[in-house]
Amino acid sequence: MPESEWQPPPRPDWVARLNAVGRNLGAPEAVIPLDETSLLTAATAATGLDDFGPDEWREPFRILLDDLEREAQLTLAGRLLARIDLLRSLTARLRMAEAERQHPEIVEQPVAAPIIITGLGRTGTTILHELLGCDPALRAPSGRELRFPALAPGAAVDAAADIDLWVDFVPEFLAMHESTSEGPDEDSAGMVHDFMSPVWSACHRAPHFDAAIRGANTQMTRFHRRLLQHLQFRAPGRWLVKGPTHLSALPDFFAEYPDARVIQTHRDPLKVLASTADMIATLRWQRSDSVDYAEYAQGITFGYPLLLDYVAGQRATGVVPDERFVDVRYADLMRDPMATLASIYGQLGLELTQEAAQRMRAHLENRPRGRHGARDYRFEHLGVDEGEMREKFAAYMARFDVPREEL
Repeated sequence: MPESEWQPPPRPDWVARLNAVGRNLGAPEAVIPLDETSLLTAATAATGLDDFGPDEWREPFRILLDDLEREAQLTLAGRLLARIDLLRSLTARLRMAEAERQHPEIVEQPVAAPIIITGLGRTGTTILHELLGCDPALRAPSGRELRFPALAPGAAVDAAADIDLWVDFVPEFLAMHESTSEGPDEDSAGMVHDFMSPVWSACHRAPHFDAAIRGANTQMTRFHRRLLQHLQFRAPGRWLVKGPTHLSALPDFFAEYPDARVIQTHRDPLKVLASTADMIATLRWQRSDSVDYAEYAQGITFGYPLLLDYVAGQRATGVVPDERFVDVRYADLMRDPMATLASIYGQLGLELTQEAAQRMRAHLENRPRGRHGARDYRFEHLGVDEGEMREKFAAYMARFDVPREEL
């Protein structure tokens, strides 16, 4: 591979040995099965339950399993991680259905005026979610809650081990995206339980699954509400949620939550492209020896300009209520986070209390940028012309006054 092309991070020795054992076996599916019968049987055995709730999930689940076998080219480590993820979501579904059977009022609760943070990945959505989540007046879902939304009262779970496992397989991932079990986490950690989330295809090559879920935003947002209802049944509050993938489903989110407020983050898209492609390629490298970086890079360099123009058009034409948006530039957030937060609060009509501001400052002090190192990703890895990409994003950057960054 030429030096100018994307390079995967080195694997820990123990992961390399595990994958070598899988290659020696020649049939790793016999060691770690990913078929429907095996997975459903294991989930029901683990919980003692057999009601998975509404059946809309079953078709995309089966398509995903087929892609995992036929398209993803999983290593033995990849099969292990995939089985863990699949079983976590299946058991979550079983426990959610059981909780609703015992407490049907769960799904009757209103979800009032959520604040939804969205934008392309790598535009500051994570740090903004963490900072706003410091406010005791706002309710941000934690990593533990999203992964295990319907545990029985008093049940213990080591969610930190669950999250840290991903980093154990590829330590460089910590420098790309940090998650914690008790701190705010993005909705995707819980949305995977409905098998409609693009997170599944971010982690594995799954083209047929991608095609199957494309445009199924109504089902996704219905499950989003159901997920929040489960979490607020135990701990109510005004929701502060975050998901870059929500950017492509804004009309459905407003249909589900007409009183929602949306914070959209903005950053030079050319800076976002290489960082995003690097992160997704690394996620797939975590699970497969065969990573087609060029395929994914081609997809986002084609799709992201269309998506940003599409959202700008929705806002300009009233498809979504532009007055319910707050726009946040990444450059402003990085330069003066507290002033940016004060502006957000003013536009939302909320009070930034002294207690909340103190917690936010403390969080910034304890979370310096680059504390986990940095990945060497470069724009030229994408294999596209910088000038042509600048032209594609020109209208978007002008509309939201997004400053250009050095690549």
